[in-house]
Amino acid sequence: MGFFQGSKYSYCTTLAADIIAFIAGTSIGWSSPAIAILESDITRIPLNKRITEEASWIVSLLPLGGVFGPFIFGFFIQTIGRKITVIMIAFPFLIAYLIAAFAKTVWQLYVARILMGIGLGGVFGVVPIFIVEIVEDVNRGLLLASPICFSTLETPYYLIRVNKEEKALESLYYLRRKSRDDLLTELKAIKSHLSEKITQGSLLEIFKTKAFFYSVVLTTLQQYSGATIILYFAKNIFENAGNNIAPEISSIIIALVQFVVSFISLPLIDKCGRRILLLVSYFPFSIDMIGMAGTFWLFASFCKRF
Repeated sequence: MGFFQGSKYSYCTTLAADIIAFIAGTSIGWSSPAIAILESDITRIPLNKRITEEASWIVSLLPLGGVFGPFIFGFFIQTIGRKITVIMIAFPFLIAYLIAAFAKTVWQLYVARILMGIGLGGVFGVVPIFIVEIVEDVNRGLLLASPICFSTLETPYYLIRVNKEEKALESLYYLRRKSRDDLLTELKAIKSHLSEKITQGSLLEIFKTKAFFYSVVLTTLQQYSGATIILYFAKNIFENAGNNIAPEISSIIIALVQFVVSFISLPLIDKCGRRILLLVSYFPFSIDMIGMAGTFWLFASFCKRF
């Protein structure tokens, strides 16, 4: 069936809530232009250019808040359902941006960044579960690469879990648009999957699993790749680099490259496998960090610009 396999409604539901993913992305890139403005003379909350602690806290409080997001929304996803929980993720962003818009002190910005982090943690912690329960196996890899998937109905997995089989069948029909026999077959498979006995272990046993080890390694490599730091301080980095391209334009170029590459990687996920793509993606990160570190070292050693 080609690249786009499965029900078209799975793709429509993915696009329906990309706005939440967009907001989550803006929270990551917010600090780059915001810090530059806060260090200028056109803001009511001026930061001391010689004291980098305030700017560092503005950046660092986002991932700090992100630590709590999965736990907070992970609780709600089991108690009130996937759909409502995904909607709730928007509220920390809404409150955070309202606080940031009317903030008069740097401490208010700190609170806003923590709330952004909580929302961001909710996106990355809850949405993968939501997507897995919504999409078909044939396009799961493709849509997992999408920032978020959303539906006007609850996921069939959750509805079966709370003994709402008819609602689960309606949800499947909305997403699949298949015959009733096909839907009943998938419904039976979901019920069989949920009825499988799952061994409950202690929290300590989770830390001993290979899955936890691989997750920690991948997350650590992602953070040490320097990608998030570049996004946080993009405008400052390009200003200090002293190139002929305006820092604002350079930051936009980074976002455009990310946007294009994310679409290029979609058809490769199931074809090449996740492991190969992860390994390949770390190579350009390494080259980038070596080049940037070397450039800054040369400036610091010879040009005395930093």
